[in-house]
Amino acid sequence: MNEEFKNLNILCVEDDRQILDTYKELLGLMFKNTFCVDSSIKAIEIFKKENIDIVITDFNMTKMNGLELAKELRNIDSTIPIILVTAHDNTEILKQALKENITNFLLKPIDFESLINVFSNAVKGIIEKRKYVEYVDYQQSLTLQKQLTIIESDFKYQNTDFDLDITFLPKDILSGDSYIIKIFEHKSVVFIVDAMGKGIAASTTAMLSSAFIKYYCHNPIEKVLEEYKKFIQPNLLDTEIISFIYLEYDRINKKAKIASFAMPPMLIKTDKIKKIKSNNPPFTKWTNKINISEINTNKIEKALIYTDGLNESNTKEKKPYNEFLIDDFNKSKNITTFVQKIFDRIPSQEDDITILFIRRKNEIKN
Repeated sequence: MNEEFKNLNILCVEDDRQILDTYKELLGLMFKNTFCVDSSIKAIEIFKKENIDIVITDFNMTKMNGLELAKELRNIDSTIPIILVTAHDNTEILKQALKENITNFLLKPIDFESLINVFSNAVKGIIEKRKYVEYVDYQQSLTLQKQLTIIESDFKYQNTDFDLDITFLPKDILSGDSYIIKIFEHKSVVFIVDAMGKGIAASTTAMLSSAFIKYYCHNPIEKVLEEYKKFIQPNLLDTEIISFIYLEYDRINKKAKIASFAMPPMLIKTDKIKKIKSNNPPFTKWTNKINISEINTNKIEKALIYTDGLNESNTKEKKPYNEFLIDDFNKSKNITTFVQKIFDRIPSQEDDITILFIRRKNEIKN
């Protein structure tokens, strides 16, 4: 286990200078880095700045005792091993220590064998945690690969009337957003889905939805949505809801058919900006009727489809981004300038964001 110590950083908190010097001399030989401080306040500062793996702290310190320090550190990292050193085997202290999830105890005077045993147990826990984190990271990377395999942006036909530019910004690897763009000889299909919730359930629903649409969207919109309903509903939880938009553009008749399920309004610019609101409630296990609307596209200069992650983001001014959305879209010639305007306003991304920027090909490209 001594070799394992050499890869770890320890924080020692003790207001007795002699004991602190002993820690520095002894533990400095065992651990990669040994940080020694004589107060809880200094300990918190170090803990925030450095990558600490283990904390050993005395209980009886002025201003903030060892248990109060443990509580503060747990607010920063709930899993960090914390060893409490005390001169008294006090029942009340033990009760408080259990409440603060203290990893282990050492009674003064400390003997070397007890110290090594306590550290060894703590290090075993750290190694197991790291192996678990590595496994989770590996599984998430596979999930991301699977998502990117399913997602498709198809631009193989150049004789289309509109340019379609997509920006896909998942907040987490297990994203609830997904999309499919398919260009056929006489039609184009856009599918953007936002499965409500987070984690595996939402990600699975989004991926299943995109995979089905990718396979089936060569069919007319009416048949696609009816078959999608038959496919996805048996796989939904009773409380699960899906927001999505399915758009089919007929390049011969210059018309688009749209089914939007509780998605933010689609923005269309003709002589002014218009909002095309959802024509269906959220899609659920119990959805029966599907409404499809038709839009004449002759006068459309550009359009915007986006998920709620953009609509509900907060700006630097603590206002919802949807207050600025129309103006930013109106002033943007392409998706690059539009995304730049978004992140000039939004300090940090709060949810998955998917944006489709559609513009007529005879528009000036900046």
